[in-house]
Amino acid sequence: MAAAVHSKPPLLSEPPAHSDLNGNSSHNMSSEDSQGSSQRGEVVLKPEESLTALGEEERREVLSRAKSEFNNRRRIVVRNLPNDITAQDIQSMLADYGVQHVHLDKATGTAQVTVQNGDQAGTAILKLHHSSYKDRQISVTLAPNDSLLCIANLPQLYALEQLQELARPFGILERCFLLRSDRTGLSKGYGFVEYTKKESALQAKIQLTGRRIGTRILCCDIMDPGLLTHDSLHSKCLLVEKLPMDFRDTSQLSRIFSQLYPPMFCQISVGPNGQSRGFAVLEFELPEQAEIVQQETNGHPLQDVHLRVAFCPPGHNGPGLMSVMATALSSVGPGKNGLLPDPNPAQLLNTPPTQVQLQLL
Repeated sequence: MAAAVHSKPPLLSEPPAHSDLNGNSSHNMSSEDSQGSSQRGEVVLKPEESLTALGEEERREVLSRAKSEFNNRRRIVVRNLPNDITAQDIQSMLADYGVQHVHLDKATGTAQVTVQNGDQAGTAILKLHHSSYKDRQISVTLAPNDSLLCIANLPQLYALEQLQELARPFGILERCFLLRSDRTGLSKGYGFVEYTKKESALQAKIQLTGRRIGTRILCCDIMDPGLLTHDSLHSKCLLVEKLPMDFRDTSQLSRIFSQLYPPMFCQISVGPNGQSRGFAVLEFELPEQAEIVQQETNGHPLQDVHLRVAFCPPGHNGPGLMSVMATALSSVGPGKNGLLPDPNPAQLLNTPPTQVQLQLL
């Protein structure tokens, strides 16, 4: 279903009062609430967190830092190298591009090279791709992000330092950044971590998926290696939580979220017994549409609750995310803290993998 084009709603006006990560606000209605009320008649938004709008200079500064961290320590792949090539030869070849590390595989004639930043990686590709080296035409491309971990459903007030502290126990961090709105500069409630070893990313995914932070439950995912640009990390899908357990009317839910842009996909997760699992997934045509809808519906009232609307990890469509979330939720039982239990490493080594563990890995 194609999404209708509407004019974009205004950004936050005056900065609302600050709240803590558990949603304890210093007043009953933020400027988001007032804006939502005026645009929707009697509807009053009550999001858990009141976000303070950034000034233009601060917005540009935080976006620049986030994008610089995304571009930091980018790896390139050099292929079709001669058999007698050495790591020193590669360092000499790429001396103008800030070489920091070379991993050479002579058997395949391939080298993975870490340069200082994305600009230098792009320049190296532009100048050296399909160039001649010792009578061979070499290929120079960006290396896939095969160990980039997305940590989603973070509080939007969660700071970069907190994300680093959360991710650090599982390995050495190569990159760590929050995904921010290009429009507002505010965190979108998810971030990315790249470790020096892929095994660290897999361990972090297992250990952090299902962990509670305040009232939220984390959802982690290894990103598709094809997501190579900063723009590709903006999600088109929203996670709607705190649905009443007896609410299963997908049409009504879709109408709530269609006032700005109709979702391409909207589904409430329902268990085998027909009871709602309390969450839904929506997919929009464009990330920009998902962002506006999230801002304008987070805290929307439904029956006697206020919905929480957050971003899903990027790189999936709506049906795929429903499957991932349903698989994770199937492991929830008495005494468990979140979507998934923290597994015992010895059990992981000695126990045949379950469907849930296979889904995680």
